[in-house]
Amino acid sequence: MKFEKKYIFKTWNDWNHIIAFSVEDFSSHFHLYPNYLLANDYTLSQIDFIASIRPNINPKMIGTFTSKEKGYEALFCIENMLLDKEFILVYDDESDEDTPIEDIPSPYLVGVEEEV
Repeated sequence: MKFEKKYIFKTWNDWNHIIAFSVEDFSSHFHLYPNYLLANDYTLSQIDFIASIRPNINPKMIGTFTSKEKGYEALFCIENMLLDKEFILVYDDESDEDTPIEDIPSPYLVGVEEEV
C-alpha cells in the first residue's frame, strides 16, 4: 500500500518545522507516518545548505527526517520531476496496492502554499 501527499515550501529558513508540520498533517490524513520524502536535487540541496549554516540543526538529520518521540524516520529521496520547493511525503509498505498522489490545498499549514 502506498500513500502520497504533495507539499510546497514557502521559505527555506524553517524547513525542519515545515516538514515536521507536514508529517503531522500526513499522519492525521492517512493515520500513518511517511517513510520517504521526495524532492528534486535543488530542494534537497537548499535543505542541506540551511542545515549546514544553522548551528541548532543536527547535520545527522540530512538524509533522513526523524522523530524519536513519534517513532518515525523518513528517508530523503531525489525525484527530479518535482518543481523547486515541492516535496512529497510517502508511506510505502512495498506491497502492490497504490493510491494516487494527493495535492493539498491547506491554507492552515505553515509554510505550505496553495497552487493557484
